[in-house]
Amino acid sequence: MTQKMIWFPVFVVALLASSVAPGGDALAADKQVANSIKCRKQIGKEVKKMGKDGGKAVGKCHDKRNKLKRPQGDDCNLIETADDKNKFPVADSGNKGELKYDKNVNKKCAPTGEEVVRLNYPDNGNIEDSLIQVVTGELEAWAATLTDGPDLTDKKEGKDERKCQKEVFKQGQKILDTGLKEAVKCQDKIDKLEKKQTAQEAAFLEIDTGCMPSASEKVQKAASKALVKLQKKCGDKGVDSSAIGSCDPFPDCVADASKDASMNISDAMYGIPPECGNGFVETGEGCDDGDDICGDGCDPNCAPSGCGNGFVCVGDGEECDDGLALETGACPACMYATCEDGFVQTGVEICGDAADVCPFQTAECAPNIGTCPCAQGDCLLTATRQTVRVEFETAGSNPTSLQIALDYHEDEVGIPGFGTNLTVLDRVDVKAVDRLPFGGIPAVNDSDYSLIVSLLTTIIIGDERISDGTFFETTFDTCSGASLPTLDKYSCEVLSAFNGGNDVGGNTTCTVSILP
Repeated sequence: MTQKMIWFPVFVVALLASSVAPGGDALAADKQVANSIKCRKQIGKEVKKMGKDGGKAVGKCHDKRNKLKRPQGDDCNLIETADDKNKFPVADSGNKGELKYDKNVNKKCAPTGEEVVRLNYPDNGNIEDSLIQVVTGELEAWAATLTDGPDLTDKKEGKDERKCQKEVFKQGQKILDTGLKEAVKCQDKIDKLEKKQTAQEAAFLEIDTGCMPSASEKVQKAASKALVKLQKKCGDKGVDSSAIGSCDPFPDCVADASKDASMNISDAMYGIPPECGNGFVETGEGCDDGDDICGDGCDPNCAPSGCGNGFVCVGDGEECDDGLALETGACPACMYATCEDGFVQTGVEICGDAADVCPFQTAECAPNIGTCPCAQGDCLLTATRQTVRVEFETAGSNPTSLQIALDYHEDEVGIPGFGTNLTVLDRVDVKAVDRLPFGGIPAVNDSDYSLIVSLLTTIIIGDERISDGTFFETTFDTCSGASLPTLDKYSCEVLSAFNGGNDVGGNTTCTVSILP
């Protein structure tokens, strides 16, 4: 993964390494953590209630329909149809259940922008509608698995079948309720531990894997008891799955479907942290179509397709995409900048006319009318490139800050731009940052004969050190008329290496290699 360059003033490093200072800010942070815990707890309560109310409504609807107390045309597996008391919240319906549900959630969960828990939910943190939709969909699929068969209205012939079907919903509901109850109870305990964390350290993510119903012994016991009950009410009475329109292999499939429903609802209960590719357009995303195809309107980085969105779409003919869309940069029109490409690269070229005629009638350009050499200086950069890797090794304790210089022959290769220009940064990938758990702050400076790369760890915790291996890789352009340099034309030097306040430069060495 290519590490993006992020530039911070020096004082930010200290802020990153410190916790919240005492005083008003700390109190506000503590309150935010406490409110987030309350919000999650309320979400768990509401989901458990939805599971119980929705499941019971479906079971009662089937029972009433079999007793001719409901129209035979009612689809009892649809929650909105089955729930004749309007206890279950239906999204955007304004029914009694939705109004009460929205009130309870909003009472404990602050609005978007103030409540970090909302960031885990799609549609700009819409906890209310997103959870209703998930729970409704899972309950309706669960109900259809338990029974989607004939009406059992014959009082004499269908007596055992009706009792069996009623028991199916009763036992399925017990498994479902147990699964949700155990998941919420477990996650509540984990969330309470966040009280000891600062606002920066507290993590309110998706449900912990150890809290999933599949990990609960009580859920397994509920499933085992259900199978015994179903055997007594169904199997021992000669009622099979086809008689009540249930699943196969019966009755095991009833227990499995109920556990699956509790698993799926639990998995979605606390949302999923924003992630590009999950099919939901979330904070910071321009789109999200759930696939990894570029050029289809929404690229894999969740930005609308097109040059300048930061994603290199090779299928659309792009060579690069720095997300800047600058005609004066290193990647104009999403193609690597070259001499005579029609674009003038700031700090590198004095003109860029593709027709070899300088179109800019300025004092800087006038002497070159008719020839228009693109490069400033003696090196005319070409499209032929060479990538160089710099590695390091420390004998002893690894550094928390490191600076290495890569020297090169400026009459053979070069990098577009100078100093800390974006064109320089675009050519350097500080690989060592990827090995730091808490990230790092890189810096790059090119003097047209020496490239200096620095890296500082952001937080010094335990073994947060820059580990041995590749420090950085950079790509050079060859000069016009020059051959690709051999390895002996490059050299590196460790300028500084510190472990905290200890100088470890004498124990640190570097090597250079040319990548194929």
